[in-house]
Amino acid sequence: MEAAAYSKAIIVGPYMYNFVEETEEFLKNNALIMCQKPEMLKNIFEKLFRSKSKRIIFEKNAKLLLDAKSSILHQYISNIEKHISHKPT
Repeated sequence: MEAAAYSKAIIVGPYMYNFVEETEEFLKNNALIMCQKPEMLKNIFEKLFRSKSKRIIFEKNAKLLLDAKSSILHQYISNIEKHISHKPT
């Protein structure tokens, strides 16, 4: 989500179990690239570097989706702040 806030293309590995819903939504909206195998990563980067238009599509879609779902980010931040400020007794 942080990369989306800065309109950057997002590449993740296949293990996104903590963020299943978010990952599926980003994938569905062409806002994220999932690299299934490490050996595919070089090819993904090369395609994004060679094709500015393709890169811009992923960047723009990620930013638009994040803006539309900004409440998710605020909820995460709120939860993190609760845990950070929570002092054990």
